[in-house]
Amino acid sequence: MSVTLNRTQAIQMLTKIGAKMEEGGRHTKVSFEVNGKKVLQTVFSRGSKDIPTGTAKSIFRELGLGKSTEKCLALRNCPLKREEYIAYLQSEGVI
Repeated sequence: MSVTLNRTQAIQMLTKIGAKMEEGGRHTKVSFEVNGKKVLQTVFSRGSKDIPTGTAKSIFRELGLGKSTEKCLALRNCPLKREEYIAYLQSEGVI
């Protein structure tokens, strides 16, 4: 899988699914909760450049999407909604 990602896309997709973001020194810390329970977390650089391919892969993997290029693209390009994302995580046994 080689889905590219930049900071703007990352913020948009994480905001769309309702992830909580906290700006740190050099990184943005992200956590995703369902019914008050933290399910997933990840971090990415606060830089304005494209997120390196390895880091993008890691983000998608930590978000439970590492096996599905199709779902990664759907989340990045915005057709995947929060409810669909949660249903996918449940079907994969993450939740």
